[in-house]
Amino acid sequence: MGWDFADDTVRILETGELDVPASPVPSLTFAAAMHRGERFGAVLFLRLWRNGKWDSDSALTARAPDGRWEAPGGCGGYGWVDPYVRPETWDGRHLCTMGGHGTIVEDVDGLQRELVAVDGIAGQHVRTILVESRDGSFEYELTSPLGAFIVVVEGATPPQLTPFDERGVPLSS
Repeated sequence: MGWDFADDTVRILETGELDVPASPVPSLTFAAAMHRGERFGAVLFLRLWRNGKWDSDSALTARAPDGRWEAPGGCGGYGWVDPYVRPETWDGRHLCTMGGHGTIVEDVDGLQRELVAVDGIAGQHVRTILVESRDGSFEYELTSPLGAFIVVVEGATPPQLTPFDERGVPLSS
């Protein structure tokens, strides 16, 4: 059976469990990171192709009026770094932003909302990321064993990301 991004997105957001393999498995698509907000969510999927190249797909969605997660209508992706190689920094930066994409979803009130997501990988010392957007800010806790992250905010402008270490000290992004 093939990979079903819509079913997998809903399952992962509902359970809150990632399915990261202990080591790379060619052609296996797995959930490397997720964002479960009050109204909106996202899942970052990664895969290693048989040619040794990594790529991603990310799916953005909203909660239904009953609180369950809606199936996303699509996903988008691009090439990715090897997530099993996690340095302290990338040229002095503690976050390696790989990319992002946007979509329009219907929220619990039936209104159309524009969302934008940013994904990437955090250096070894990052524990949380402060996510700041036009609508406010929130703390994103890294739960991926690979240090992968995905954050989603409302609007068309990507959020500003500030990484923090285990003591709450800001790091260069």
